[in-house]
Amino acid sequence: MDVKEGIARINSLRAATLIKHQNHNNMNSANTETEKEIFTDESLMPFGQFKGAKLANVPADHLLWLYRNERAGRLKDYILDNFELLEKEAAKLAKKGGKRW
Repeated sequence: MDVKEGIARINSLRAATLIKHQNHNNMNSANTETEKEIFTDESLMPFGQFKGAKLANVPADHLLWLYRNERAGRLKDYILDNFELLEKEAAKLAKKGGKRW
């Protein structure tokens, strides 16, 4: 094998490795997107003091506390989607003297 053939072989192996990594990354991102859990008001709280309660029934200030203290985990998207409403509900609760998280 001469130098040109050796270089061609190395380039071929690099290209094959790059394609393999791209395919692996595409498979991982596809799995992540399809496996992402979507929460609604009817979904059950997956953890904590209110585990098993519908998210609509979990106190707004508790959900905001989870988010602000980086403990929301997989609820983060749900909280962000409803952030303004949760803040309004938490403000009403605070005016009534409700529990603050």
